[in-house]
Amino acid sequence: MNINEVTYIIKKHEDDFIDRWNQTRYIAYSVIQSQSSTSLTPQDILKFPWEKKPEEIKIPVKSKEELIKHSLEMEKKLNQNNV
Repeated sequence: MNINEVTYIIKKHEDDFIDRWNQTRYIAYSVIQSQSSTSLTPQDILKFPWEKKPEEIKIPVKSKEELIKHSLEMEKKLNQNNV
């Protein structure tokens, strides 16, 4: 087996796992919505970790400037070593 085949198998396993949980959520949603007077969504019933949006990382301006300065210094060092 090569790495692509293993990656495909793992991805398929993850997709099957997510599908099973989605089926469970839709069953619960159907039961709860039929007994509720308010309009719900399946995500109101149960929110999964893989549906959360990743939080944006905010870097303070001062830190950005330091990172840029550091990266330029590292670039110079790397270029000097490769000459």
